[in-house]
Amino acid sequence: MTKIGILQNQFRLSGRTRVICEVIDLLNQMGIEPDILTFTPPEVGRSVGDFLGYKNLRFGYKQIAPIPFSRGWLWQILLINRLTWRLQESYDWILNSNNTLHGLNPNVQYLHYIYYPVATNRAELDKFQEYRQSLPRYLYGRVLGALLSAGGQVAPKNIYAISEFSRDAVVRTYPESAATIKIIYPPSVYEPAETHNERVLRCMSTGSITSDKRQLDQLEIAKRLPEIDFWIAGAVKSPKYFHQCQEFIEREGLKNARLIPDMPYTQLQTALHDSCYFLHTKHDEHFGISTVEAIAAGCIPVTHDSGGQREIVPDQKLRFQSIDEAVGIFQKLQIQNEEMLSSQRRALQTNVQRFSQGNFREGMRQAIETLA
Repeated sequence: MTKIGILQNQFRLSGRTRVICEVIDLLNQMGIEPDILTFTPPEVGRSVGDFLGYKNLRFGYKQIAPIPFSRGWLWQILLINRLTWRLQESYDWILNSNNTLHGLNPNVQYLHYIYYPVATNRAELDKFQEYRQSLPRYLYGRVLGALLSAGGQVAPKNIYAISEFSRDAVVRTYPESAATIKIIYPPSVYEPAETHNERVLRCMSTGSITSDKRQLDQLEIAKRLPEIDFWIAGAVKSPKYFHQCQEFIEREGLKNARLIPDMPYTQLQTALHDSCYFLHTKHDEHFGISTVEAIAAGCIPVTHDSGGQREIVPDQKLRFQSIDEAVGIFQKLQIQNEEMLSSQRRALQTNVQRFSQGNFREGMRQAIETLA
């Protein structure tokens, strides 16, 4: 039987983990039970599939080391690549979900699924949005990138990116891959689009509650639009930032904004199907599964004008560069008649059909078959 490993530093509730659950389900259909190689404790990782609606996944689980927290993403990648160096040789091939070709075992065959490549030089670090936020984070990225680079890189083949935005970054980081890299959009549409118009005046937001997702920007927008309810749902990846958001709500006396940590998936889907709008504020989002899901559920999206969001929301009138612009978009949407909103909704939903679960599985199946 084909023996496959899946390398992902953390196997917790996240967009990356949902994608891996899809891959596991596909592999199970092909008669394969892969092993997860991760730092996440098994009592956490084993429960994620159920939380995301995958009830019967079959996979082995190898916790590589007892690291009890999920922060420090870059050094975790460096560490897990080194700690699994020999173990990886026991597999026919490895699905690498850690966004780098560096620090891996050159004697192993990989299928790389890259969201955004880890920067290993100064030029790319300047484009790595998460590490531009402060000097300490920038220096952290420089040090860890240098250490990864020192470990060498594996051959730039079998590389798949999640979006055009991501592919461009991969080509900059690994220019020798330019002719062969392909795109497999993440699975984001699972059911027929929802088109009903009876919705409450509510704006949903989903995503990990961390500073790079910019929930404080969302609260500032909510402050200026008291007539709209804002529900901000997501896993609490930064307790400090979560408390900052709570303090903002209390300090400003916001009656129209709620933080909803760890909202169950079925409840989230119900809320999306009942809401008018969806807000995404992260800059340079590599793709944005949550935006696609919201569009499929019938929400009108308002997103930052950068990254993979441009592929998901082609209508520039729904994209903003500043908080003032975002507020203006919501104000214009509220004065549109239902016929105009329905037309927008249909156009958006037609566009996101290319991000379907079926298209992802077909693309990933073809990628897997090239390794068989």
